[in-house]
Amino acid sequence: MLDSRRGQNRRNLVIFATVSISIGWIGLWLNRVMANEAPGQNLGMLLWLVVPALTGLLLRAAGGDGWSDAGLRPALSKNLGWYGFALLIYPACLALILGLGYVTGAISFAGLSSLGLKTFVSLVGAAMLADFVKNIFEEFAWRGYLNPRLDSLGWTPWASAVLVGVIWGAWHVPYWVGFLALSDFKVYTSLNLTAFVPLAFVAFVPAAFAFGELRRVTGSVWPTVVMHTVGNAIILTLLLNRLIEFRGGLGSALFTPGMEGLLIMALWTLIGFGIYRRRKASTT
Repeated sequence: MLDSRRGQNRRNLVIFATVSISIGWIGLWLNRVMANEAPGQNLGMLLWLVVPALTGLLLRAAGGDGWSDAGLRPALSKNLGWYGFALLIYPACLALILGLGYVTGAISFAGLSSLGLKTFVSLVGAAMLADFVKNIFEEFAWRGYLNPRLDSLGWTPWASAVLVGVIWGAWHVPYWVGFLALSDFKVYTSLNLTAFVPLAFVAFVPAAFAFGELRRVTGSVWPTVVMHTVGNAIILTLLLNRLIEFRGGLGSALFTPGMEGLLIMALWTLIGFGIYRRRKASTT
C-alpha cells in the first residue's frame, strides 16, 4: 500500500512538472496563432499563470493526492507572527541591499527622489492588488502543491529547494523570452538573456528554500502569498519605473533587488536556514 502511494505521488509529480514547464511554451504558440493579442494581455500568458495551480488542484481532487497538506487555511491566529514576518522581511532585505548599494556608490536613487515617497507608496499599493491575485496562483502551484508532494516522498528541505527552484525557474523562461517585452526585460538586469536565464535558475533555489520553509513552519500557503506579493510590488515598482540606476555591471549583479542579485540570494539562504532552525527547534 505504501509503495502504491509513493508511486502515485511520483506519477502526479511528473504530471505536474511536465504541465508546468510546458504550458508557457504552449501559451506562446497560441499567441502566435492568434496574432492579435497584446503583450501582457493575452490568453497564452493567462494559461501560463493559472494552469500549474489548477493542475495541482485537479491532482488533489481526482489524482489521489487529497487535501490534507494543501495549506488552504490561513491559520491567522496561530501564525500571526509569521504573517508579520511575511509583510516585513522583503522591505527589510531590500532596504539593506539598496542602502549598501547607495553607500558604496553602486546605485543612484535619482528616479525615486524625483518621483517622491508619497507617489512611490501609492504605486506600490496599486501593484499589490494585482500581484496578490497573481501570487495566489503562483504560490498555490509551488508551495501549495509541489513542496508538499516532495515532502511526502521524504525529500530533504535542501533537495526539495533545488528541484522546486529548477521547475519554478523553468516555468518563468517563457515569460522572460516571450511574454515580457524586451524593453521591460532590460530594466530587470544589465545581463542579456543568454547570461540571465542560467543565473536565474540558480537564483530560484535560495528563494525556494526560504519560501518552502515558511510554508512548512506555518502549514499554510497564505504567508508565502503575502511575502511574495510585498516583494513583487516593491521590486517591480522600482525596476519597471526606472526609479533606481545601477552604475556598472558589478553593482547590478550585487545590489539588484531582483531574485538574481548575489546579495539577495545570500539573504534568502540565511533566512531559509533561520526558519528551518526555528521550525526544528519547535518540533523537538
